[in-house]
Amino acid sequence: MRENDTQAAAAPTTRKSTGRRRKRSNQNGSGQSWEPLGKLLVGSGLVSDEELTSALNDQEESQLPLGEIVVRLGYVSRPALMRMLAAQGNRELELEGGFGSGLFSVIDERHQTIRRTAYQEPEASPAS
Repeated sequence: MRENDTQAAAAPTTRKSTGRRRKRSNQNGSGQSWEPLGKLLVGSGLVSDEELTSALNDQEESQLPLGEIVVRLGYVSRPALMRMLAAQGNRELELEGGFGSGLFSVIDERHQTIRRTAYQEPEASPAS
């Protein structure tokens, strides 16, 4: 191999940007329809439309993944997010096997209790 051939082979290839973004396919790897995470979260009742709007606004500012934002805001537990991401990719997810069995369900249950408590209206105190 000549010296010029070696240099040409070692040079990284660059692709000229067309300025256009690729359109995301609405199908996952198995050919089934793909749903945005936000739509799945609202459809499953894990977040409200208002919470999704708030999380999407935060995402625009922070550039973090939506799943990370809804967990940080306390809208969804991490185990629930993992289940939603698996469903989005049409994958099975085993959360309760091996070391720490039952931990995800305890975390999820605790999170749901906290969410229910936060949404309950304070009881009216008796008038004195």
